[in-house]
Amino acid sequence: MLSDNPKPLLIHVQRGVPYDTAERWQRETVDRLAANPDEPDRLFVLELQPVVTAGRRAKTENLLVSPEELERRGVAFRRVARGGDVTWHGPGQWTLYPVVRLRHAGGDLRRYLRELEGVVIRWLAGHGVLGGRREGLTGVWVGGRKVAAVGVAVTRWIAWHGIAANVRVDPEPWRWMVPCGIPAGVGGVTGLEALTGRACDMDAEGLGLARCFSEEFEFRPT
Repeated sequence: MLSDNPKPLLIHVQRGVPYDTAERWQRETVDRLAANPDEPDRLFVLELQPVVTAGRRAKTENLLVSPEELERRGVAFRRVARGGDVTWHGPGQWTLYPVVRLRHAGGDLRRYLRELEGVVIRWLAGHGVLGGRREGLTGVWVGGRKVAAVGVAVTRWIAWHGIAANVRVDPEPWRWMVPCGIPAGVGGVTGLEALTGRACDMDAEGLGLARCFSEEFEFRPT
């Protein structure tokens, strides 16, 4: 339930976005929020063009093909500011990039990460799927399979980067890496369609994730 005075949130939903554009939008928004205390927080809900990203803690051995080979296959490779290891973004997945002041999210980074996971748990619950967390690991899991990855960056106490939530999963890109540095014996990757056995409408799921984010953090979508 929203509080009596929920914080405004601008939401931008778009498909087919290049990663470099998504990062530029986030950095520009960080600058706006830092410069103007009245600037509303923003949520980008994006289906990215194929890209493999490597976070600050990424280990070279967890990328099983070279960046040059990825480029040959039409997949970009980018080293990024978020925490975590290597992962894939592309069609069939919604990436949520909240650019929010941490004070609007409780002021505690650890709590913020858990609440980002709560967004996905809330989304899955709306489809009758019980998602959860795993001790010592980030993200959202159903059984032994990961349905969403979480990783953030913080600049001037403004959080950016965020959640990658799988709607449908093409297994091929995940063979090019050890996703999030988690070996296959510890956990695999899955998506909403596999979990429900039903086809999903990508646009509806993007809007659903935006709604779940607003509810979890008590924002007022604008």
